[in-house]
Amino acid sequence: MARRRRVNKKVALLGTTVLLLFTVAAVAVLLRLNCNPAPLIADGDAARAAGDYKTAIDDFRRAYGLTRSAEGKIDLLVKLAGVYQQTDQWDKVLGCWNGVLTADPQNLPARLGQLKYAYLLADGLGHAGRSMSSYSSCRKNRSPPRGRS
Repeated sequence: MARRRRVNKKVALLGTTVLLLFTVAAVAVLLRLNCNPAPLIADGDAARAAGDYKTAIDDFRRAYGLTRSAEGKIDLLVKLAGVYQQTDQWDKVLGCWNGVLTADPQNLPARLGQLKYAYLLADGLGHAGRSMSSYSSCRKNRSPPRGRS
């Protein structure tokens, strides 16, 4: 009588899991390679023109992740910087300009954008300094509240 060999359930389950993970990874890679950022860029431009800045930011960021060329990434960072300027997210504007200059150190619009950021920052600090000095002079001239000496 021949003995019947049984398949180890743990080995079968592990093999099936590895095969499934490999298949999902292969499908994800194929989908990622076939994605075109052009529709996302067009949607982002349309959303920016319509004033829907949150959608424009989302579309540009997803298109940035799909773009392979350095020139395309630079163009998207410039567009993102423009949208971030319109929404007053200046730390992200500076991050975009720094990203452009990392890819292309000779990019003049990025250098001008950094300079504009520096001017706006200095102007804001100047206003803040004036308001703080007026606040401190106000504090010095104020009489103490009643009940306290």
